[in-house]
Amino acid sequence: MRRLLLILPIFALLASCAGPTQLGFSQQEWQSMTPQKRQQLSDQYRALSSYKPATVYAGPNIHVTLGKGKAAMPPFAEKYRFAPSEFSIKPGKCKHVQLSSVDSTHYTEMKVCYDGLHLSLDPSKYDPTKIMGTAHFAYNPLWLSGFSYSDVTSSGYVNLEDTTVSIKALNNPQ
Repeated sequence: MRRLLLILPIFALLASCAGPTQLGFSQQEWQSMTPQKRQQLSDQYRALSSYKPATVYAGPNIHVTLGKGKAAMPPFAEKYRFAPSEFSIKPGKCKHVQLSSVDSTHYTEMKVCYDGLHLSLDPSKYDPTKIMGTAHFAYNPLWLSGFSYSDVTSSGYVNLEDTTVSIKALNNPQ
């Protein structure tokens, strides 16, 4: 019984720590880090995971399509081509978008935020300089009819590569 009382707090502590998958590291990369570095990254993950845009602009709701690209997916040993993914988002909101490999054997989630003026994709989960995302798109009047950006790359959690991002402004119901 005393062993159980000693082991339970250890499991609780381990469960509260961010691990390699949550942070976008392979198991091999994670094991090569010092315990202090792993703890630092886990602490930064907890601090950064609740980010939302501080200022919200009166921009349009938008519909976004992510297509033709690659993304890092667990176990983060390589990047996989992903199937097209679509989502709509309102100003001041963040959401997690699922990306699934073309063969449907791997998947990951990428955080996106939209402040009404800028769409931001793929933040880092531990680097405070990349909290708002690593691929940014400023509002453009071309969004009214729809506009595509090609060969988009990012350096956040999923490390997008050669991705096409299409953005279309939606008519906002009042």
